Amino acid sequence: MRRMTITMPEDLHRQVKAKAALDGISIQEITNKLYEAWLTDKVLFNTNTKQDFETWLRKDKELIAEIAKLSTDKRLAREILNEGRK
Repeated sequence: MRRMTITMPEDLHRQVKAKAALDGISIQEITNKLYEAWLTDKVLFNTNTKQDFETWLRKDKELIAEIAKLSTDKRLAREILNEGRK
């Protein structure tokens, strides 16, 4: 297995970590599933055109902003997990 490093907005990373923890799945598993879906064309965007990707990215950012507004718990996933362990 190969290791890789990606860069993502801190807010997105916090949300991914929290959802992964709640769903009981690792970020590595999520990432692998997303890449597998992308390779089999089972994703919502088509990378063959820049416009499709930019549209998907814009909608994704809008959704992230909407989720952030609805979220009542602004703690980091680490804080949520640590509280649950006490």
